[in-house]
Amino acid sequence: MVFGHSDRIPIRRVDGPGEAWLELRGSILLFHKQTFIASSTTFIPVEWVRVSDERRRELRHLWRGLLGVTVGVLLALPLWAVEYRMRPHLAYDQWIAAGLGLLLALTLGITLLSFFAFLRPRPIITLAIEGMPYSLAIRFWQEHGTVAVIAGLIGRMKALQRDLAGSGMPPIRMSHLFRRPRPYRMALVKGLGISFLLYILLLFMDAMRVAGYGPEFSRWNYALLSAPPLAYLGAVALRRFSMFREPRSFRMALRCYDKQRLKEAVQHLKTLLSEYPGHGAGRLLIVRALAEQFLIDEALEQCAVLSAGHPVLAAHLESSLWGIRRMRARMDVAE
Repeated sequence: MVFGHSDRIPIRRVDGPGEAWLELRGSILLFHKQTFIASSTTFIPVEWVRVSDERRRELRHLWRGLLGVTVGVLLALPLWAVEYRMRPHLAYDQWIAAGLGLLLALTLGITLLSFFAFLRPRPIITLAIEGMPYSLAIRFWQEHGTVAVIAGLIGRMKALQRDLAGSGMPPIRMSHLFRRPRPYRMALVKGLGISFLLYILLLFMDAMRVAGYGPEFSRWNYALLSAPPLAYLGAVALRRFSMFREPRSFRMALRCYDKQRLKEAVQHLKTLLSEYPGHGAGRLLIVRALAEQFLIDEALEQCAVLSAGHPVLAAHLESSLWGIRRMRARMDVAE
């Protein structure tokens, strides 16, 4: 769940892909993250956050420099062949050599700048989150355009921490994460990862064959690389296809939920539960959709119905909903 809020501050994370934002609402820090495979929002009470500064080299510049070396070699080889190996020279050879030389010079310049940038450590900020059941540290680069804004946010967090420490208010002993995965993209990434490992294996076997130490090896074996992505994508599609056995209102609710149209999803789920009161998946989904809209009272009512058949699950959900209610109350408190 990613809020569309004007106070979100964009950050560039040190150790993760995708985009990320920080937002301070009341005394709750919101960490929004969006990657190729999922989007999420983590709610963190400010009393858990510990801020530290350090300097670190940026690996992105190193990878860019190594890529520049690779491209430089690929450009230098044909340039050497045109200048010293191809005889006789044709009329347009000098233009080819000039173009390759210009691209090689540009590549070497970018490569040198990238290596120099890597050697110079850059300042980063670490927000270490204490008291969570799993380790969480938000590390991001100090960008010139957001230094003042980030400093203001950290100053507000420290002031809130002092106020909370002196207020005697019991701290919230939980955080919460709303995560929305993208199943097809996740399946594609998993399949491509396996295909990459298979490619390394096939490449090794092919090299052994060329060297005369391996059996005959057909290039058609490389077609196997398409199998893992297709298998993972097919499994997701099969699960999606099996949803056609569900009532239409449940399928419509899932479609609306995936598109973050939560109010419409709740309406479809209410229609579903009026016709099929025992639909467990629909009951769980409406609890989540209501919680993401902070309609805690309605979500607790749905948990009460769920407790008749699943008392342990309902008790766990109710505990989480009460924690979310407390966080919502602290998000609404004026700073």
